[in-house]
Amino acid sequence: MTEGEAPAESVRRSPSWFGTRLLGVLACAVAAALAIAGSFLPLVSGQLSLGGSAAMRLTVTGWKLTAEGVPPALTGGGVAQNGYPLTVSGALLIIAAIFGLIAAIRTAPAGARSLAVLSGAVAAAFLAGTVATVAVEAANVLDTLRPAGAGAGGSGFGASLGAGFWLELVAVVLAIAAVVLVALPVPRGYSQQ
Repeated sequence: MTEGEAPAESVRRSPSWFGTRLLGVLACAVAAALAIAGSFLPLVSGQLSLGGSAAMRLTVTGWKLTAEGVPPALTGGGVAQNGYPLTVSGALLIIAAIFGLIAAIRTAPAGARSLAVLSGAVAAAFLAGTVATVAVEAANVLDTLRPAGAGAGGSGFGASLGAGFWLELVAVVLAIAAVVLVALPVPRGYSQQ
């Protein structure tokens, strides 16, 4: 070691809270992408069978209802447009990620972390509420289309949650995790200003 070099032990590493906050920002951004992408994939799908063969197939995304095997006169109904609130949730998560990125900077204003946590919590709550609504609608699809009475003997209706619903559920978990990661306090000895 020469005279001008510092010993390896004295080189200061970036504090772990910085990495933790950046991980929270990344989780928030991924949650936003999953929330938006999941709205275009099937949230719930079902199939009505009569006499052992598929009579009708139903697929619900955040944007539309697709029914195969149904006479055109019966397809006039619609479905809740969950794509709008899911997209708004994604946009709120992107805003929260931006605030989280600003809060992760060492010279960020004191209120930046509070703003990042607040915006992330609002976005996570909005997304969680929308996904809870989608779950109720999925349960309703099964109950509404199940044959009753005399028609129930030789028929069956099977419904399942689609890939879009599972992406939305993962997005909720990531959004909550992002808020927790951004909210972690800075260890003593490290100043944010």
